[in-house]
Amino acid sequence: MTAARILFCVFLVVAFFSAADKAVAQDGAPPAIFNVTAYGAQGDGKTVNTEAIQKAIDACSKAGGGKVVIPAGEFLTAGIELKSRVILYLEEHAVLRGMPRLSDYADKKKFLIQAKRAEDVGIDGKGTLDGNGASYWVKDEAYVEDKEPWAQATHNAWKPLPRPANVRFDKCRRVTVKNVTLINSPSWTLHVSSCDDVTISGVTIRNPLHGPNTDGIDINTCRDVLVENCDISTGDDAIVLKCTEKEQARVSKNITVTGCRLETECQALKIGTETLDGFENITFRDCSIHNRSDNPAERASAGIALETVDGGTVNGVFVSNITMSNVRAPIFIRLGNRGRGQEAGQAKPGELKNVVIENITAKHSLMESSITGIPGHPVEGVTLRNIDIELEGGGLKEWADANVPEVIRGYPAPRMFGMRLPACGLYSRHVKGLTLQNVRFTNLTPDGRPMMVCDDVEGLVTEGLQEAPVFMNKSAKK
Repeated sequence: MTAARILFCVFLVVAFFSAADKAVAQDGAPPAIFNVTAYGAQGDGKTVNTEAIQKAIDACSKAGGGKVVIPAGEFLTAGIELKSRVILYLEEHAVLRGMPRLSDYADKKKFLIQAKRAEDVGIDGKGTLDGNGASYWVKDEAYVEDKEPWAQATHNAWKPLPRPANVRFDKCRRVTVKNVTLINSPSWTLHVSSCDDVTISGVTIRNPLHGPNTDGIDINTCRDVLVENCDISTGDDAIVLKCTEKEQARVSKNITVTGCRLETECQALKIGTETLDGFENITFRDCSIHNRSDNPAERASAGIALETVDGGTVNGVFVSNITMSNVRAPIFIRLGNRGRGQEAGQAKPGELKNVVIENITAKHSLMESSITGIPGHPVEGVTLRNIDIELEGGGLKEWADANVPEVIRGYPAPRMFGMRLPACGLYSRHVKGLTLQNVRFTNLTPDGRPMMVCDDVEGLVTEGLQEAPVFMNKSAKK
């Protein structure tokens, strides 16, 4: 090899490693910082900062991405739109507060924060997002309280006015929401819709228990989602998986919720109610569900709620290591046929199958658990293993002989039958393939009903029960 060729090869090698070093340095560089105060935002609790904050976001996006920083202070705003490769970062003691009137929001931006079709986008930091929700609710003067305490809900006494959405990510990829506190949401608090690769970690949510429609986290037709170590207290469902729109329907899959602490007046860990498409490979694990109040109207209506009523198929749900206290019904599984999103008169039920629920402990439960399908459409393949549920008891003997209505098209909730069920522990009807292993129910006060009742249950396998289930019909097969 000639000297010229040797020098040329050396030049190529040096150039290659120099370029590699530059690439590493660029990739490892800290993200660009865009402080909203540099764009005119003022944290005085009076100035409307929507335009200034949006300018910072737009500048960050144009520069290739980075952090848009909200420093300590109280920043009023309405209708912020995040963009790809932008992280909205709320420093400690920063408060981003929504405006108190819907007219304060731009015509096409009726949300506090939204991202649409964005990638590598999210919210982080130890600050607070305050949705100013109480400005959008009024007492419902026509509300009449249910006589039965197990059927009450304080949020029914409040009526929502026209209101903005709180935080919504729509059709986004690689979404992260971490560490922030979300309070006083006007409606759904944190909504991810048709998103892929989502991480929600260390988020705190605080809404009043009487707040109407104030779901904590709504996961709507999403895939590859992790929700971890969140602390939620809210008036509506705490963490809920849905499919709400026919136009965006697709199977939700690969969703894990773990390490969360939940308080709600509705259902804590839930699939449903809107189920226009299916759910696969869903895991709820290592969570605690509690209610501080002894008021039945402020208790979670269900701890674990697995539902499909609009034609979607739920296939493959694993629930494990859940503790509960002061809930109404610890476990509620329901296959119905409400038919939302389907042609009138042509509603077809979906399927609910392959469910494992294990290592569940519940204290001071008010109501019985249930697993119910509808005639000709059973819930299939349910295993309850290592279940220990303490009930308050007090049920009457005549409840055991009650004729439970099917309520095929009803809204799914433990109180949907309009009555207490014939079993004080677990009532199962229209089920195919039910395995009960080491399932235990105890009453703090005597109850006149049997612990477990099976009606049209086929393929029952039991092991380690303190007493055998009671069969209510001759067609049931053990």
